[in-house]
This record gives sequence, C-alpha cells and structure tokens, in this order.
Amino acid sequence: MVEFKNIFFKGIVNTAEIKLILKQYEVAYEKESDIEFFDELQNGIIEDHPNTENLSIVLERILCYLVNRDLAL
Repeated sequence: MVEFKNIFFKGIVNTAEIKLILKQYEVAYEKESDIEFFDELQNGIIEDHPNTENLSIVLERILCYLVNRDLAL
C-alpha cells in the first residue's frame, strides 16, 4: 500500500500538504471508480487550492493511474 501511494508523490516536496488536501476530499486512490467524477473533482480541488505547488501534478498522476487501471480491465 505504501509503495502504491508513492508513485503519485515521487519527487514531490510538499507531500504532506497535498495528502492533507486529498484527505479533506476523501480521495481514495485504489477505490475511485468513476473517472468522469474524479476528473470533475480534480478541477474543483485545483480551483480551491490554486497556490498549492505540485497539486495538479499529483492529481494528474492519480487520473492517469485510474485510466490505465480501467483500460487494463
């Protein structure tokens, strides 16, 4: 489980800050099933936290993971 989450945060210096934001939105990486909803949620999170460095990078990594995961099914 720890290794899984590390792929989203590799090279990100403000990991704790971003994890706190994602926790507020109850983002559950491995349980997200609606990619369209997550895409909308991603936009909302970025709008709510426009000055959080690297947030969009982490969210894009999560979205890419979800798309690739679903394509593999």
